[in-house]
Amino acid sequence: MAGSKLDSEAFAPFREFLEACQDYAELSGCRFLMRDFRDEAMGRQSSAMQAAAQKAADVVKTFSQRLLSEEEALRDCVERAHRFVMTESVRAGIVATCREVGLWPPAPRPTDVAEDDCAYQDTTSPLPVIAQRAYNDEACRQRDQLLQPLVRRATTASFIVDFATEVGFPPPKLNDQHHEMLEEFMSRVEEWMAGRASGHNALTGSSASELARSALLKGLSHGGMAAESARQQVKTRWSKNWETPAGTVLNVAAAGLAIVAGFAAMKRASKPR
Repeated sequence: MAGSKLDSEAFAPFREFLEACQDYAELSGCRFLMRDFRDEAMGRQSSAMQAAAQKAADVVKTFSQRLLSEEEALRDCVERAHRFVMTESVRAGIVATCREVGLWPPAPRPTDVAEDDCAYQDTTSPLPVIAQRAYNDEACRQRDQLLQPLVRRATTASFIVDFATEVGFPPPKLNDQHHEMLEEFMSRVEEWMAGRASGHNALTGSSASELARSALLKGLSHGGMAAESARQQVKTRWSKNWETPAGTVLNVAAAGLAIVAGFAAMKRASKPR
């Protein structure tokens, strides 16, 4: 459906559900909350939101029952949607972090990264290399019209996972690939900051480490409920690391870095409620 917020063709088992929820998604910022479909909430909604919720209510109820009965096609689709939105959320987290620490793009440009090298997923590389590849990938997405639907598809995947979580369907676990990418990326950020901090005196103010942590969490938040396990991973890893003596030294030393804060992570292709 041209101009609609949700891509009903990309997730065929949920096509009827997504088409029924188009008006609701337009008004909800492409988030799904079951409370919006309860009678007590409808009385407090705007007339437009009330009409949108009523339009989708029967289909929402039907798909809730089908999903809780573990209909295989729907269950597999939720898992696919979760993988898709996590891939985009991890990417958004990497982009947001690189922007926040002044590596967007890195200067000087890493000499071993070609203009068409977009393999930011290789998180074993140094942070400036990851940043340049993510920058190349973002530039490619902006140029290539075939890649433009990715944001809409990620929005739809997140909406499906929100719905599944709201109706009580067990959320899929963070897979090993995304878990490992996040762990390695956080290691690269720590290594880069330790190297940078060694050449600076500590100053007062917010630490670069905290800025990077906040940026990564905000980037991951684009995945909604689907990315909550990834956000917890980041909080656990960096909270533990920075409470150790070595982590405290890094945190204090890194506070002297001059950060060019230009956080502008991938925005959802929808307006807020």
